[in-house]
Amino acid sequence: MTQPMMKSSTTGPTTKPCHFLLQYVYDRSHNSNKTGKTAFNAMKSVAGILAAQSASLQSLLERAAVLDGVNHRLLPRLPAPLNAHICLANVRDDTAIIMADSSAWLTRARYIGPEILNIIRQEPGLDRIKKIHFKIQPEIQHSPPPASRPQLSENAAELIMSTAKVIDDPNLKAALHNLSRRYHKE
Repeated sequence: MTQPMMKSSTTGPTTKPCHFLLQYVYDRSHNSNKTGKTAFNAMKSVAGILAAQSASLQSLLERAAVLDGVNHRLLPRLPAPLNAHICLANVRDDTAIIMADSSAWLTRARYIGPEILNIIRQEPGLDRIKKIHFKIQPEIQHSPPPASRPQLSENAAELIMSTAKVIDDPNLKAALHNLSRRYHKE
């Protein structure tokens, strides 16, 4: 099944189904004035598209469940620190794809690659695996929220403002005046 093409503003045609789906909902909901259809009807259409794709989604979920099961059997059979940092990500043709969360763990996994390959081959349906491809997939680290600007107390703001009033240098006076505005009454 081919996926619809959509023009991207930067790179030309793409085949990203999520972008197409969002564009479809947007177009349907914004054409409601012309056609009398509502955004609710556009959402029904999205549900219809998803329902039509349910066979593909079901097979994808089944494949993920199989890989998860193999991982649950594979990882306990590997050395203790390594098994917390790698996983079987995919199987393509005769190749198993192992993901590690850093280059150090990838190197350790490569070192025992033949052992990993033998364990994978013992799984039902995976005896065709002849090689392993290792990749690095760092853990997703959530960045901390940006630091908020420090707030001044009322006394500090008044002190800075009174200092700004007696300063002769216009640049310093303006900077102190701006600084004193960081006080916000709550």
